[in-house]
Amino acid sequence: MSNQHEWSRSRFWLCHFLHNRHVRLRIEWNRPIDPPGEGLPASLRAFLTRAGHFESPWGPWLVRQGMRRWTGDPAYVQSLRLLVKEQRFHRQLVEQLLEVMTPSSEFTAGRGKTRRPALGMRFELSVLFIEDLLTNSTLEVLVHAAGGLIGQVCSQIVRDRAAHLAFVAERLTMEYAAFNFVRRNLRRARLRAMFEAALMLRLRENRRLLYDCNLLPRVFAGHCRARFRQWLERMVPYHREVLLQSLLQQAEKPFDPPQGLRRI
Repeated sequence: MSNQHEWSRSRFWLCHFLHNRHVRLRIEWNRPIDPPGEGLPASLRAFLTRAGHFESPWGPWLVRQGMRRWTGDPAYVQSLRLLVKEQRFHRQLVEQLLEVMTPSSEFTAGRGKTRRPALGMRFELSVLFIEDLLTNSTLEVLVHAAGGLIGQVCSQIVRDRAAHLAFVAERLTMEYAAFNFVRRNLRRARLRAMFEAALMLRLRENRRLLYDCNLLPRVFAGHCRARFRQWLERMVPYHREVLLQSLLQQAEKPFDPPQGLRRI
């Protein structure tokens, strides 16, 4: 499929992001924190203040790149723009939560900075996909472990990021479709290496948080690996017929909900 033509799923995702702005979960900001803010584990505050988990520094770059590469697909470009706005909304939610938790604290969820240059549209979409997968897996742990106001904020982000995962995975499926067998296998290997590197970093950063949530890091890692394998088999399947089936599904049923997404 040429980049100058409209992606079959662009209009579905544009409709989703436009609609999603009006169906936010109700967050009871006056609800007391349990446990109280002063007793909240430092590991949770440290996780929430890592801005890269909630707003990618490459969001604006992705939108600009999309505008240059897919001039014939304005719905996809606008979907990217709305995804970036949702990331910004998530960062604002976390900032507000931190203010409620520790109003006199020096902790803030400011934008993270990175020094590395952008490495191409497909690569940065892959980074976004892996970051969302790991962040959502961590937030799901917090939904069950913390509950209350913290659980409400985490639930909203999990709900939105589940759709982000599906959006990026479907696009990467289409992007990799034109690759031959060798290039697709190389992409599988690269995605695996990127995921393992990111997972090891997250385990090192969040080990204390996982213990505080009564979850062993190796159990969390196993869950993340299983989820990643499921997505990988959709994006870069070994068997050509599986890939063709996925593309046919996108083309013939462009307004069907994404596979595996519980709520959208």
